[in-house]
Amino acid sequence: MKTFLFQTSILVSGAVLLSCSSKTSSSFLSGEIKDGAGKTVYLDQLTSQSAVTVDSAIIDEKGHFAFTKFKPTLNFYRVRIDQQNFSILVLDSTDKVNFQADAKNLADAKITGSAETDAFNEYNTIGKKYKKQIDSLQQVFQTELMKNPNDSVKVNQLKNDIDKVYQGILDNWSAELATKVKTYSDKFASIIALQMLDPQKYTDVYEALDKGLTTKYPNHPMVQALHKMVARASALSPGTPCPEIALPDPAGKEVRLSSFRGKVVLIDFWASWCKPCRADMPFVVGLYKKYKNKGFEIFGVSLDKDKQNWIDAIKQDGITWPQVSDLKFWNSEVVQTFNVEAIPYTILIDKDGKIIAKGLRGEELENKLKEIFGS
Repeated sequence: MKTFLFQTSILVSGAVLLSCSSKTSSSFLSGEIKDGAGKTVYLDQLTSQSAVTVDSAIIDEKGHFAFTKFKPTLNFYRVRIDQQNFSILVLDSTDKVNFQADAKNLADAKITGSAETDAFNEYNTIGKKYKKQIDSLQQVFQTELMKNPNDSVKVNQLKNDIDKVYQGILDNWSAELATKVKTYSDKFASIIALQMLDPQKYTDVYEALDKGLTTKYPNHPMVQALHKMVARASALSPGTPCPEIALPDPAGKEVRLSSFRGKVVLIDFWASWCKPCRADMPFVVGLYKKYKNKGFEIFGVSLDKDKQNWIDAIKQDGITWPQVSDLKFWNSEVVQTFNVEAIPYTILIDKDGKIIAKGLRGEELENKLKEIFGS
């Protein structure tokens, strides 16, 4: 899966889980770090590619410190002693933040004076809960795997069962985050929650946050990036014409999406290296056999980069519908055009080339085809 807007993946890692308390001080960020006397504490501004140190201070003998050289603008920051020991904050120019922590574990800092950081903390509290469930699931998997390490049938069944539970945890995590983002649709910190939310499934959440932040922070680069992404997605909303795709098939011949006008077409974005894509294929093959003579076509668009792997996967999975790829991986032209953030991903278009629905898979896809073609 690709990430977007903000690359630090704070929520997913579960590495920074904060709580709030205490009182503000005279500088924009000051406080006390227990057992930290003599250590240097740093303030880093987090960009999309790296962390840039913007201020530092030496903790005095009483544990006190203050950042005084840098005036923050709205952004994500971290207070750290080293690269593994840090806390994340969301700071703005009007904040007066008090920071209380133990030098051994800054991640458990108590922070007050920043409404954006408070919101961020709530997102991380949600993440902490589901991260604990995932860790427990992983322990169950390892325990069960040790019982039958050489039984491939049982191992595969175990993996399938664990995958279903894991996906359920992720779905619940995403749903709770989505609800929180709608509540905090004017909070800059909500941008980080989008890391967990599929833009195709949670279009309304993206639109709500875009509206709230564009109204409040129209000139912020991250807000502008979000706005552009939402605008691209809106251009592909149901009822709008689907953009053309013209790419080579495995033999090198260009095939155009528009050549299938008159048929209901499922554009299937996938790749040989994508395990969920490959796992879906037997189901998709079954649907194709059932509806291909009723005016249904599938147009496979691969994000592969190795041609032979792509060709082998087509053969192995019994794919008989048209396939195209420019073999440019995530740099494929279709990624930008169709706002593809993760695969497998589908777009269903009608006989006139207009979009019916996006992101349909499994039972949802089958039900839509039944609705169009009848059982």
